[in-house]
Amino acid sequence: PTADAQVQARAILAPLVRGSASGALEAAALDASRSPEALALRLVREADELLAGSIDGDDARRRRGARLEALLREIDASFAAASRPTALVDARSRLVASMDR
Repeated sequence: PTADAQVQARAILAPLVRGSASGALEAAALDASRSPEALALRLVREADELLAGSIDGDDARRRRGARLEALLREIDASFAAASRPTALVDARSRLVASMDR
């Protein structure tokens, strides 16, 4: 499809998928709808993966700290505190708590 056809398809499909939060189709849902639900789902998943990882050595600890800070900044930049979905509030709290470790 041409670039114009892609733009038109996104415009037509966006209202249909705006409320989507499918883990399997997350990238497509986010691209098509730019939905806050899809973004929150991705951020929660990234937080879970980061917190589940092991930390071996000072280098790994520093890299993990940088990733934690970056993810917290993305959460804060993407959602006002009052509008964060509950799962994202929980994930953010766990990220902040893990900063001390």
